[in-house]
Amino acid sequence: MVKKGVIALTVFIFCALGEATSQALDSSSYTLTIEEDILGMELRPDKEVSQSIYILSKEHQDIEKAAISHTLITQDDILQSGATTLLEILRFSPDFVVRQSTNGNYILHLRGSSFADEGLSNRNTVLLMVDEIPYYNFMEQSVWWETLPIDLQDIKQIEVVRFPHGAWYGPEAAEGIINIVTKADNGMGLKTQANARIGLNTNHAYQGSISYYEGGRFRARLSGFYNQSRRSQKSSYVFSENNYVSNSSLLLYQINARTTNPDIGNAQRSSGAYLSADYTLNKDTKFYVSAGTQNSEAQGVFRRIEEIALSNRLASTNWVSLRARWKPIQFYVSYQAGTRLYSGYENLRWDNNNQWLGRIEYAKKWKKYRIGVGAEALHYEYANSTADTTRQEAPDVTSFPLLGQRYSVNISHQLFFSKDRLILTMANRADYYAHFEQLLLNSQFGALFALFPAHKISAAVALSERPPGIFDYNLTNNGDLILPFQKTLAYEAKYHYQISKNIRADLTYFQYQPQEEIEDMRTANRSGVGGKIDWQINRLLLSGNVTYMQFQELDNTISGSPLPQLFGSLTGKYSAFFDKLQVFLSANYYSQHFYTNGNRALLIPARFNLSSRLSYQVWDEHSLFISGQNLLNNGKIEFPFSDQTQGMYWLGINLRF
Repeated sequence: MVKKGVIALTVFIFCALGEATSQALDSSSYTLTIEEDILGMELRPDKEVSQSIYILSKEHQDIEKAAISHTLITQDDILQSGATTLLEILRFSPDFVVRQSTNGNYILHLRGSSFADEGLSNRNTVLLMVDEIPYYNFMEQSVWWETLPIDLQDIKQIEVVRFPHGAWYGPEAAEGIINIVTKADNGMGLKTQANARIGLNTNHAYQGSISYYEGGRFRARLSGFYNQSRRSQKSSYVFSENNYVSNSSLLLYQINARTTNPDIGNAQRSSGAYLSADYTLNKDTKFYVSAGTQNSEAQGVFRRIEEIALSNRLASTNWVSLRARWKPIQFYVSYQAGTRLYSGYENLRWDNNNQWLGRIEYAKKWKKYRIGVGAEALHYEYANSTADTTRQEAPDVTSFPLLGQRYSVNISHQLFFSKDRLILTMANRADYYAHFEQLLLNSQFGALFALFPAHKISAAVALSERPPGIFDYNLTNNGDLILPFQKTLAYEAKYHYQISKNIRADLTYFQYQPQEEIEDMRTANRSGVGGKIDWQINRLLLSGNVTYMQFQELDNTISGSPLPQLFGSLTGKYSAFFDKLQVFLSANYYSQHFYTNGNRALLIPARFNLSSRLSYQVWDEHSLFISGQNLLNNGKIEFPFSDQTQGMYWLGINLRF
């Protein structure tokens, strides 16, 4: 019934768009001035091009000429949305389901990926990068989202690839990539910027930055932030009771509750500082350096450990990176060190986490052909305490064979035909794990064909192979290590229609097929169809997307949906009074689904979230704003055993000097 409704809705949308074409009003085309590439290498202040995204093919590529699904989120999109975290922004992106466990802590799913297993572990197969440097927990094969080392105010744009991209950036990108491009400066001269907001229940956040740039060879920017979010719920889920228990009574069900959940009312605290600078030696050579530090504490449904569903985890990270370009050659070197731990469990504590990354890339374009080659070396190690103060069984880090060195090589090709009407892209990458002596291969092929100026079709196929995290592998009775390297064949087909100058729409079909069943790892064929529409009406921009998915076990039986089958969002942006007044309104929806744990199924109800932001520029570049998430105060849970989160409302100010 739902499937028929989705098909009918899709037909209705396209019919309505055809009728609306004649009524659409003219507005400026979707263009912007690109002043720099991702490294700030090439200054082009007078060249106006279409919006571009870098990580699709490791060069600035027109988003209208990309064969695989992607999303580009600009700085204006971020600021106007009223979002307080990265994952709140991604709620408006097609194909994403973002569910909240406690206030400010979210779990991300891209096209049905990363659904929870019986231990509530989410195997995250979306790679997070900051300026192309992985910010990823390679041991767990996951992202601790609260450890993001920068604030939203530091972001220039967010580049998202919604299709397996391991052939370009490694097996951790088995489902896709989120790459954050940071700001290089706040504007010409010595510029400062500050942002503060306060909300209900003692929630507050502060951010500030200062930058220097006089249009010469050197520029630098320093920023810092502090965020705090409190839980709105006075109880927590206890597994033995199959219900929520008052926070004051948790000691009756878990004797070490004060150690494992030291501040039961806390949802998240995070702070950090970030420094970036670049120097142009000449037209062929430029250097870019960044460094920073981060500390965070978050309490959410991250993993089932004991009776209390919420687990409290802490993290600290220090990092430095250097990037350079000399003619067509680019170099990357980065180092990260820090700690990761779950409160109260010394056996879930990893100190002295070290990660080194070195990468070199070369690309050459000759007439209608472009070739790129690259090599990468990655070293990561995690050391945990040998103390075992609880009854929980600790994963043996020392026996985990994927720690140590990984060496990679990749090669890519692009062919352009008939004035770029046909574009073919192919990439391959091999990753060799020295300790385990295992080779992982990832391949991707994409094609884009412009039938007519307003009609484009594209198709892509990818064969991905990804490694397990430390919680994925187990030991047999003989002590033999079983490592489930999961292979997945994915493909998609997309139709793009520029209905008028102001209206454009996409329709996409995708399917993911695991190549083999892996014991104790929940895998399923996933397929779906998604639609997206953008409509500019004078100063009003409407954007909407909807995705319908189906999950099928490898024995061809339909499974209970571990994630919503139907989800989507609708956003509206409006500006007035010479852009001094900015209004943003969004609605996000996903259907009900089930979390299964043995013979027990938990119903996760359908969810409708309404968010908004209203800002006014009172003087020069200074503005006041009010914003809110979950405006209807929908108290239904979004994730298994999570909080029944309430609405959150903010009052804030932006200052720029």
